Amino acid sequence: SIPALSLPRLALLRRASFTFTSAQLSTLTSRIDMPGLTANLALFLERPAAKKARRIGFHVIRGVKIFLHGSGRTAWVVGTTALLLVVPLVFEIDREQQAAEMEAMQLGGAPGGLQAPQGLVMPPPQR
Repeated sequence: SIPALSLPRLALLRRASFTFTSAQLSTLTSRIDMPGLTANLALFLERPAAKKARRIGFHVIRGVKIFLHGSGRTAWVVGTTALLLVVPLVFEIDREQQAAEMEAMQLGGAPGGLQAPQGLVMPPPQR
């Protein structure tokens, strides 16, 4: 199990540079029992390509966080706009459609404006 990090230690890790001390390397490899792993890991992590990869990864993750935060704001604006403008519009259109159907029924027409085609006789309603 990995030990829990306290808030001050987390803050230190966030401000830390991309180099590892020997104490950090020994902490990383203390749970793995393989000879020479610490030395190989230290050599690998100190290579310029590995440092560049960590730096790029850091910036990509930071960019994704900023994007997600901004898109959350955008989603909130779109959602509240829909609630305030679109939903009342849908209710008004529905109310107008119901009023048109009621008017068509009162005038003797079929609901929805459907009429029998010319030349065809509709059978009388069955009781």
